[in-house]
Amino acid sequence: MLNIGITEIILIIIVLVVLFFPYKAKDFIRNIGVAIRAFQEGAREVEKELRGGEKKRKR
Repeated sequence: MLNIGITEIILIIIVLVVLFFPYKAKDFIRNIGVAIRAFQEGAREVEKELRGGEKKRKR
């Protein structure tokens, strides 16, 4: 039947948002970028904390 993966579903959702909500699409895309950036910053902070803990244990 339909063998649709997560990538195709995300693409379909983005196309629908752009078609039906063209004025809100800019805000939607901007918010996705902000969320990705915040996630990356959080991941970097966690990584720094983990590496800092390793350095303290080695001493």
